[in-house]
Amino acid sequence: MIKLEKIVGTWESVNLNPTVMIYRSYGGAYHLIIIELNEHSRQAHISEYEIEQDLDKECYIHTYSGQKNLNYNSLNDTITISTMGEYMRN
Repeated sequence: MIKLEKIVGTWESVNLNPTVMIYRSYGGAYHLIIIELNEHSRQAHISEYEIEQDLDKECYIHTYSGQKNLNYNSLNDTITISTMGEYMRN
């Protein structure tokens, strides 16, 4: 089970994947933002997803390419997003 308030912040990929940010909205829902930078045009593409929890308290987001699971390692203070890899707090 992830306590979502513990993972709020900016996270950088250890595998050079896009940076992600996690925040809590005024309504209380938690959101994950993926920030992709196009190297050629220097344009940022931002995607935002609401973080959901199932009955077992597992966290995930739904993207255009399917569900991505979200895990938090409190010992290393890292998150893992399925298919995107591991992230360290920035």
